[in-house]
Amino acid sequence: MNFLRKTALAGIGTYCGIRFKCAQASSVPDRDPLQLMRQWWRESQESKVDYTDAMFLSTVSIDGQPSCRSVLCKEIGDDFSVKFHTHSTSQKGRDLEANPKASALFFWRNPERQVRIEGYVERVPNNEVQSYWANRPRISQLGAHASKQSEPLTSRDELLQRVRYFDEKYPTQIPKPENWCGYRLVALKVEFWQNGEHRLHDRWQFTRSNVSTAWSLQRLHP
Repeated sequence: MNFLRKTALAGIGTYCGIRFKCAQASSVPDRDPLQLMRQWWRESQESKVDYTDAMFLSTVSIDGQPSCRSVLCKEIGDDFSVKFHTHSTSQKGRDLEANPKASALFFWRNPERQVRIEGYVERVPNNEVQSYWANRPRISQLGAHASKQSEPLTSRDELLQRVRYFDEKYPTQIPKPENWCGYRLVALKVEFWQNGEHRLHDRWQFTRSNVSTAWSLQRLHP
């Protein structure tokens, strides 16, 4: 029995004196990346990894300059979309206004997995954003008002002064800033990566042309 046949059946094999562990093919749901995403998300939380909801969001400016930053994913939608919030006047907000496409990367050190998402971005309806805003901690609401996100700042003291200013301005309920918005990255391509010994990783790529079409699944070389 050859090496590939061994690993397909048993998930483990030996080749050239090196022992390999391989993910079982049955661990990938057929044509259902949303199920796999939610499974991996749940398993990362169970493994006590910090910031399991953090993702690296990449956008491209109007002049073609890419940029990347870490944001928090607040929801994985049934249409396989990932939701996040930010100021529409920030760099990423301006990028998305000019080019409403993006990619996102989730990386979990334990159990050594990552998910890469590409697709288009749309605004979340304001009533959904208002509902989320109402449940944010007060200090987070103050920070959203105080920060002129991505604009120059002379010192940290200036930022803290602005926090105090809005704390006094809004002693009770704090309204949502008009430029604080929700966005949804709707996936058209999703790649799941599982670390493998000796750089023989497992990669599965799901693609679709739009949210109404079925997913296609392709295994990729590592």
